[in-house]
Amino acid sequence: MTQLTINYFDVNKAAQLVFFFLKKSTERHMNITKLRLVKWLYLCERASYEEFGEPLTGDKLGALRHGPVLSETLALIEGTSRAFPGNPWENIIKVNREPKHQYVSLPKNCKYQSIQDLDRFSDAELELIESIWEKYNGWSAKSLERHLHDSKFFP
Repeated sequence: MTQLTINYFDVNKAAQLVFFFLKKSTERHMNITKLRLVKWLYLCERASYEEFGEPLTGDKLGALRHGPVLSETLALIEGTSRAFPGNPWENIIKVNREPKHQYVSLPKNCKYQSIQDLDRFSDAELELIESIWEKYNGWSAKSLERHLHDSKFFP
């Protein structure tokens, strides 16, 4: 298996994956928390390992209090990446920090406009991502968190 390093991580592919979920959510007029988004991203990466035997974005998987995440992708969303300093995703994702939850959305000047702009994915990868959206788009952040902590589904 490939040893994952920051050199293997495809920051543009991860950005397009974030865009995919935010665009789908926007089309349905859904308010999305950061927690919910990062769970969808993790589910895609995990499904890619299961389906293709390799990662989707090449990000390192991490375990936090609220469950598994894509480490560098989370840091980019939060603006705390050391590997990609500054705010390279300011035209990809907007984080609205409210007292209880952090909601995420597409900024007005988003780099991508439609799903057709996603050129980093193969057709098979897009099908996989779409299947994660179809299966989990109605799940709340807390439901996803509980699900990902359930060893029956995620040993």
